[in-house]
Amino acid sequence: MKCIQCGKTFVPIHARHKFCSHACQHKFNRNKRFMKRKELGLCPKCGGPMDYPIRIGGPGAAEGKQKISYCSKCREDFQRRYKEKKEAKQ
Repeated sequence: MKCIQCGKTFVPIHARHKFCSHACQHKFNRNKRFMKRKELGLCPKCGGPMDYPIRIGGPGAAEGKQKISYCSKCREDFQRRYKEKKEAKQ
């Protein structure tokens, strides 16, 4: 049987097993939750209301590639962690 997340072949213990590992199952469920929130117009990270729209294209984005925006709370958190990580390297 093939894992529906990574495509790796594995031997299922039970007939209902769909994933080769708990990590693949977790990744699949996280991605499913992310996509559902995005479809509903919610922040993909926390599920809160969106302050920023989802943009398509724009400077620095690949041709036709969708650039995902997050709510203001998550965006500030990402920026803070990026700055901390950058400062730690110096």
